[in-house]
Amino acid sequence: MLEDNKWFKEVLSISGVEGVLLTSRAGSIIGKIGLNFDHKTSEQIAEKIIRILLLHQQTGRVIKELEIKWNDYNLVILVKDGLILITYCSQDRIMPLLRITLNVVLAHLLEDKKIIKQIKKYIEEKSPPLNTAQLDSREIKLISKLQ
Repeated sequence: MLEDNKWFKEVLSISGVEGVLLTSRAGSIIGKIGLNFDHKTSEQIAEKIIRILLLHQQTGRVIKELEIKWNDYNLVILVKDGLILITYCSQDRIMPLLRITLNVVLAHLLEDKKIIKQIKKYIEEKSPPLNTAQLDSREIKLISKLQ
């Protein structure tokens, strides 16, 4: 689906962008383009990002945009209406053009009836529950520092 989408091709055409991953808030991989990570690696990346989002949610904060370092990539993450858009960048400095393009792409995805029909089952999934029993000691320390 994403390989043929003109919006994702536009994101990939930006200098420094190596790949794009679209996932639901529950961690289901909706599509990816660019980097050739296997499905399991993509799911693991999505799971880590979702845990970060849920940890912040535990403290009453809602994350709409996030930038983190993963291996040799800078990840720019946008969250909106049940979708998580993850962009892999090889450059250290994230350009404003990329952020604008990502916001436009996400807006078009959420307005395109054909695409929404294809990804509706993923968007309607509930976020995985997070309870303190699932957290490790580092995550508990993080939550206490955020409060």
